Amino acid sequence: MDPVRVLERTGGAARLETLTRAGVTRGGLRRAVDDGRVIRPRYGCYALPGATGDAVLRAAYRAEMSCLSLCRALGLPIIEDDRRTHLWIPRNRARRADDRRPIRGVVLHRHDHPASAHLHRASTGLDLMGLCCGRMQQIVAVDAALHAGLIEVSALDGWVHTPPDRRDWLRRRCDGRAESPLETITRVTLAEEGLDVVSQVQIYGIGRVDLLVEGRLVVETDGQEFHLNSRAWVEDVRRNNAGIVQGRPVLRFTYADVMGDRTALVRTVLAALGR
Repeated sequence: MDPVRVLERTGGAARLETLTRAGVTRGGLRRAVDDGRVIRPRYGCYALPGATGDAVLRAAYRAEMSCLSLCRALGLPIIEDDRRTHLWIPRNRARRADDRRPIRGVVLHRHDHPASAHLHRASTGLDLMGLCCGRMQQIVAVDAALHAGLIEVSALDGWVHTPPDRRDWLRRRCDGRAESPLETITRVTLAEEGLDVVSQVQIYGIGRVDLLVEGRLVVETDGQEFHLNSRAWVEDVRRNNAGIVQGRPVLRFTYADVMGDRTALVRTVLAALGR
C-alpha cells in the first residue's frame, strides 16, 4: 500500500501503527521518506510534506481535531483564532511523566464517545467549541457546518459540552441558509434586537438577497473582494435601484461595519425602518 495514499486518507499525518494497519510496509515507508514524498516530523509520526501542524499533533496525540482546529481542517470560518491546536481525547487517557509531546499551544478536551463517523466527529468538535470559544464564533461555525451538510440542527440536541443556555440559543438562532460569517453575525445581531430577519430571500426583480428585515428592508453584507469585482458593483447598482422602485431600500455593510461597531449597524437599520 502506498503510504502517500494512506496519509491523504488520514488527514495528512498518521502514527506508524496506523500506517502498518492500513497495509503500509516499513520498506515502502522508508523509501517514501528517502525520496521526500513523506516526512517524519515527530518520533513515530509520519506526514505529507504539506501537512498542517494541527494534523501532525492530532496524529501524535492519537486524538481527533476539535474547536478551531476542526474549523481549519473542514474549511469552516474562523473569526476569533487563538492559533492553538485543539484536540479531543478520551477522559481516561493520562499523560505520562516522560511524555515529550508538546503541550504549549495545545488545548486538550476530553470526550468519551468514539468518533465512529465523520458526521459524529464534526458534531462533537463543534460541541466542544462551547468550552473555549465565544458564542458568535460558535454560531458562525455551526451555520457553515449546516450549510455544508456536515451536521443537522437536531445534532445540537445531543450536545453535552456546550452549556445548556448557549446550546438553546444556538438552536434558536442558527440557520444553514447563511452563506458567509458576515451574514450570520449580522442576522444574529439584528435578531437579538427583536427584529424579524430572514436569510437568503429571493425577491422578484431584485434577486436573492442576504437578509430581509421586517419583510421590507434588504440588508447585504459584502467582503472586500466582492467590491473589487466591477461586474458585482454594476449588479449592486441595479439591485439597489430595483429595491428603491419596489419600496424595499437596500443597506450594504462591509467587513469593517460587521466586525467593528455593530451598535452603529443596528442604529442604521433601525433608522432605515423608521424606528
